[in-house]
Amino acid sequence: MDRRIFFLSNFRNTIFASMTLQAVQGCNEINKKSEVSTSDYLEPYSGQWDYKQAAFLLRRTTFGISSSQIKKSVTLGMNQTISKLFEKMPEPLPPLNYEYKNDINVPIGKTWIKAPYIKGNNDVKFVESRKKSLCAWTMEILIDDRISIREQLTLFWHNFFGVSDIGEHKFEYEHIKLLREFAFGNYKELLCRVTVDPAMLEFLNGNLNSKGSPNENYAREMLELFTVGKGKLAGKGDYSTFTEHDVKEVAKVLTGWQHEGFFSFNPEDNNKDIVKSRFNILTHDNSIKHLSNRFGNSYVPDMLGYEYKYLINIICEQEHTALNVCRRLYRWFVHHNIDEQIENNIIIPMAEQLKESDYELIPVLTTLFKSKHFFEAAERFPKIKNPIEYTIGIINYFNIKAPEELSSRYRFHYGLFETCATMGMEYFFPPSVAGWKAYYQGPLYYRFWINASTLQSRKKFADDISKNGLDVDGHQIKIQPAAVFKSLEYPNNPDAVVEEISNLLFVQEISDKQKLILKNILMGEFSQKEWSEQVDDYIRNYSNFTVKSHPVESGFVAFINYIFCMPEFNVI
Repeated sequence: MDRRIFFLSNFRNTIFASMTLQAVQGCNEINKKSEVSTSDYLEPYSGQWDYKQAAFLLRRTTFGISSSQIKKSVTLGMNQTISKLFEKMPEPLPPLNYEYKNDINVPIGKTWIKAPYIKGNNDVKFVESRKKSLCAWTMEILIDDRISIREQLTLFWHNFFGVSDIGEHKFEYEHIKLLREFAFGNYKELLCRVTVDPAMLEFLNGNLNSKGSPNENYAREMLELFTVGKGKLAGKGDYSTFTEHDVKEVAKVLTGWQHEGFFSFNPEDNNKDIVKSRFNILTHDNSIKHLSNRFGNSYVPDMLGYEYKYLINIICEQEHTALNVCRRLYRWFVHHNIDEQIENNIIIPMAEQLKESDYELIPVLTTLFKSKHFFEAAERFPKIKNPIEYTIGIINYFNIKAPEELSSRYRFHYGLFETCATMGMEYFFPPSVAGWKAYYQGPLYYRFWINASTLQSRKKFADDISKNGLDVDGHQIKIQPAAVFKSLEYPNNPDAVVEEISNLLFVQEISDKQKLILKNILMGEFSQKEWSEQVDDYIRNYSNFTVKSHPVESGFVAFINYIFCMPEFNVI
């Protein structure tokens, strides 16, 4: 029996049944080890800087990156690599109408972000086409081989504020554009902008908040989730960080803000900036608002449309706000387990630095990424990849290209969006205002990403991208083995191939036994000498072969498919 087939048949019968258990057991071991990981707290990392460290940093801060970029990072050095993560990049071009032909305001190939809807058009595809365009456009932006943290932080803030499924896709576009603009900017300024952002005004009913009938939805979430956080109950209506009285007073501060452009049907709005927020003095409560002792008994004077900024300054003076932001950053980039040691010796110093910098994000993130503790996470704090990290990571690792034609390109990227959704992470649709459970709900945290259904979705994507191909308008999109072999340093040495691919894809060293299994799958029935000769022939003549006609390709496809389904590949 072919050894490769033998290994694969056994693998398929057991790996998906055991992956959940192994992932959970691995994460449980992390909690035991965390006690010994804070000896130096945020002391700068002074160890070796090589491929392993560079790969770990870039896996945690991007959505996957090629081996060549990791090697570039090694040459740059740690400090320059971290600086490069925060370099400003050009704003992406807006999403396009790629398939809907019945929109008189937006021809195919043009953007719809300033176009009103058409009154009387009851075609459900009209609105649906804009949603699909937005989602496909977002996935395309994530497929980027540059060294940048921007998109990771954009998704972090999307999870942080939790705006979801408001239906008006122009609003959603402007919201995600705002989060991208401030991805690593100033948190306090971002909070100010989000508070009166049209999407947030719609999502948490700020648009309905008026004097005489205050709506407390945003006020409550602002305090409980976005700023000071909900502490332990200290008394009736007192959560030790804010009180029910504060919720009522904050709601009064925010009265009068309304959005414009929501599902506009006015043809005169075409090609105008119709999505905006405005302050209506007639619906604003102009009384003096008094906060509780949790905010030093501060008060907010009558300042009309400037009151919310005055309020946010008061809230950001509280140490709990900086602590809450830093805990959420830590859970996103390092690990969910924040015990007493980590709270006292990592979170609190981070929060102090965040406040000292007036809530500029780059200084505190730079300190974290340069710390010994962060690089210890490679060994002690593996995280289960979220669906976007899993899916887009594979695309970026292997430089997989979408079709060039507009419609096919967008359909490919929308397919990736739907794939991530079946795995449990649908961009623009966090399941609650608190975001995805993986980043706030214990004791499972990241283990929410792994269950019987989502594992099957991961398996299907692994099969499609490595062997079956993603069918888009007749294009079979998948990893190209020839391109991978040509990128390797020693493509005709199976041990070197296993080592180089493992270093790219695994956060931790795999065992010699696992490497032997991978090597046997890669070579199939060939001896090492025969396989090397076959690889040399394949690289010279690959364009003359089909996937099924050359054993080097079929062996590589089986090899990489096996890797994608290993528990070790599912952590980052």
